[in-house]
Amino acid sequence: MNAQVQAFLDEAKQNSRTQPLRISVRRLLSYWNAKRRGYWIVEQIQEDLNGVGLTTNPLFDDVWIDSYVEIVPVEVESPGINLSVAEVSPVSEESGEDDVYLRVGSLSSANSGVVSVSPHDTVRRAQSLMLRHDYSQLAVLSGERDLRGAVSWESIAQAAIRN
Repeated sequence: MNAQVQAFLDEAKQNSRTQPLRISVRRLLSYWNAKRRGYWIVEQIQEDLNGVGLTTNPLFDDVWIDSYVEIVPVEVESPGINLSVAEVSPVSEESGEDDVYLRVGSLSSANSGVVSVSPHDTVRRAQSLMLRHDYSQLAVLSGERDLRGAVSWESIAQAAIRN
């Protein structure tokens, strides 16, 4: 473990109980001189964090690379907790392949704003945004979170036909 990583882990450990360190996944990777979350670098970071009793919340390999995580102490499982059969998912030994999954949160589009129009915008503006972003439809919002509906190429064509 290099001195940069050790200094980072020491600081994170010191602050973890009172004020957990909040850091972007990209910045976290930079301490290990990495730009991507490949298998080996994820294993190394998890091993180094666990070695000093820390983890990230949420897990740094489950979120978009520009998302923020907190460095927190590892939760110790209390004895006497039994997992029921329903909680354990069986591992298929026949396939010989690891499960590969992608979470929605790891997509940049899931972490960016919604391109939308308001009910007072013109149809021309909706068309312009749809062409610019290569979208087939747009959300119609009145306010930041008040969904009123959607406008699509089909709805624009139908309205034009009806005049």
